Amino acid sequence: METGDIPMRTVEYLDECKKKLGITSNYALAKALDITEQRMHDYYKGKHAPDEYGCFRIAECLEIDPAIVIAEIRAETEKNPRKREFFKVFRGACGKAAAGIILGLALSFSLLNVPGDGAVNLNGSLVAMTAAALFYYRRYFA
Repeated sequence: METGDIPMRTVEYLDECKKKLGITSNYALAKALDITEQRMHDYYKGKHAPDEYGCFRIAECLEIDPAIVIAEIRAETEKNPRKREFFKVFRGACGKAAAGIILGLALSFSLLNVPGDGAVNLNGSLVAMTAAALFYYRRYFA
């Protein structure tokens, strides 16, 4: 990665972490993710991309699969075109699998949650799982 080429997905992930943790400063985020303040600064300036430890900490904060974070960041920063394409394909496959699992769970839950009178009792669960599936679909397919 050339200095100054800011990988937008890295910045998006870091900003998502700030939002989730309810913090605004890079210093606080660095402390929360156990990353040096200088390294956090470098991430935001595009001087460095998160290493595997940084990717795992970001994934842990956002409660997502670390393989997705690593693949998305490497797809953005890898110089070797074959490797970059591999990470893009892997990232897409992870998103499709996650969306499929969530949609499958949502449909299974809806079938199990129909009372004897035929009325569907959603209790918000089906709606939440469908929203999550749509989130993953839009994030990885769009």
